[in-house]
Amino acid sequence: MCWPTWERLGVIANYSVVVRYVSTIAPDDAVCRWTAEIRSGDADEVMFIGQVGAALVPNQLRGFWLFTGHPDLPRLHALAHFLGEVDEFEPFRRLRATVTHRRHTHPCLDEFQVDGAPALPVSVLLEQACAVADWVVPPGWPVQHLTELRDIEVHLPRLRLPASFTTEAVGEQRPEGWTVTATVHTGHDVACRLTLLYQGEPPERFAAVPAATGERQAVPAPRPSALRWSGLVIGNPTWFRHTGGTTEILLPTVTANDLWTSAFPPDHGIAPAAIEAVVRTVTSITEPLRVNTISVRPGAQRVTALHGSADGRQFLGITEGETTLRVELGH
Repeated sequence: MCWPTWERLGVIANYSVVVRYVSTIAPDDAVCRWTAEIRSGDADEVMFIGQVGAALVPNQLRGFWLFTGHPDLPRLHALAHFLGEVDEFEPFRRLRATVTHRRHTHPCLDEFQVDGAPALPVSVLLEQACAVADWVVPPGWPVQHLTELRDIEVHLPRLRLPASFTTEAVGEQRPEGWTVTATVHTGHDVACRLTLLYQGEPPERFAAVPAATGERQAVPAPRPSALRWSGLVIGNPTWFRHTGGTTEILLPTVTANDLWTSAFPPDHGIAPAAIEAVVRTVTSITEPLRVNTISVRPGAQRVTALHGSADGRQFLGITEGETTLRVELGH
């Protein structure tokens, strides 16, 4: 029998450090399980594994594939989903990993086209960049909250499939918080660059969205000449325009199971339909798609509507009446 660390019992010198690696077991619970195993008369080895803590590094993930029934398995498989093959890892500093996306392997990889060729949706690209960046944490694994994606630049023609996407994430402490600069390469070309800002405290809520004025009229969704969406996976948004020039976009609900066919599909951090609706405003693919900031709050993964400014440069995402997402386009 292999036993996990008992809660505040034994030779633990620093309890707060121990639980960063794995949760402990309450002594009463441990004694009950111990005596039950002794009385069972079973010759097999029994192992109890606590919940996996924050102090996890990429090369440890494969060791968990041998186990079944562990409550953390969905989370661990989701962490591995966008990681692919790790090329380089320097704890608290840098990670470089490569994943290959091919058509027909997952529903979301047949959803989007750039200039007639199948391509990786921008929403999936950003999730991959965030997933890799989340491994690059400050020393000591403190609790961090992703609050903003900054200076995003996406070269849409370089998202064509099939392709291997190598994400390199480099972290550093800045006055405004822990920042990770992520660069996604396809071969020798840069497909995407962005900077992620993490903060130790939960971010403040956004201000309420001002009520739209004037009448609302349904209008066709933008149809960029070089971009196409099948609408079968992420769905088609419904667009309205107010007499004041602002827009309201009602978004379809998209789940992780809609996007991926894996047994443990990764949950998205930002509603895919919201990102793809913003991409629909792109008028040309000869210039990179530039986004100044994407600010997120809890609930951004469940945005059901976007409110666009009259000039088309800002979008506010709404979840159950609260503003949870703010997108500021660049020029």
